[in-house]
Amino acid sequence: MSLNKFFTKAEIPHNTPENTRIYAIGDIHGNLEPLLALHELILQEEKNFKPAARKILVYLGDYIDRRLESKQVIEHLITNPLSGFERIFLKGNHEHAMLEFIEGPERSEQWFLWGGEATIQSYGVNLDLHMPNKEDLERIAKELEGRIPKQHKKFFSELKMMHEEGDYIFVHAGFRPGVPLDQQSAGDMLMIRDEFIYSRKDFGKTIVFGHTIFDQPFIKNGRIGIDTGSYATGNLTAVMLQGKIMKFLSTK
Repeated sequence: MSLNKFFTKAEIPHNTPENTRIYAIGDIHGNLEPLLALHELILQEEKNFKPAARKILVYLGDYIDRRLESKQVIEHLITNPLSGFERIFLKGNHEHAMLEFIEGPERSEQWFLWGGEATIQSYGVNLDLHMPNKEDLERIAKELEGRIPKQHKKFFSELKMMHEEGDYIFVHAGFRPGVPLDQQSAGDMLMIRDEFIYSRKDFGKTIVFGHTIFDQPFIKNGRIGIDTGSYATGNLTAVMLQGKIMKFLSTK
């Protein structure tokens, strides 16, 4: 896999906290190799900067599903932190759907359509079923819960819905225009798309989000979208923010 940087450094109106450098990473979806490559690229990029008082990695959610390395991705995130970085892990709709399935297996249809079978298989649960019935789904959910390590359960239980740093807010999908930030619904923060992305509503801060796939980062109206379809393309993207400087890093 080649490593690449695209877009030169650009200045934007908003600001990070003083002496703070932030990297936000888009949707991983069970594809371990791009994650390893992007981590390495970030470490290489750090050699170009003076030390910062704070270095932050914000992961925008959707660590699992679609690819068969979902378990390995979670394990790597837990056990191999990049040295010197604070880490913030946000919740994506795929993590939410998995937890809902474990609590109520009858709610499986949507998660399965989203690639949940890949996560189930990555944790070693047999899915050799064409038309699972209610009993099958209950068995699968119970077995999945039993096979998820305690550290992974803790990871999933501690995922945040959003994170704020200076003039930036990080969230998985976005926010509903016209609704105060402290009154946003979990459903919108996990699932909203066009109503947020193409609105001209100014939230007073730059919103960095994933969830919706773009060929290259979306930058418009105080929004920065960095999901570049890693599970299908191998192209995992991060945005680096420091002061008023923005720069993108990509694995393909």
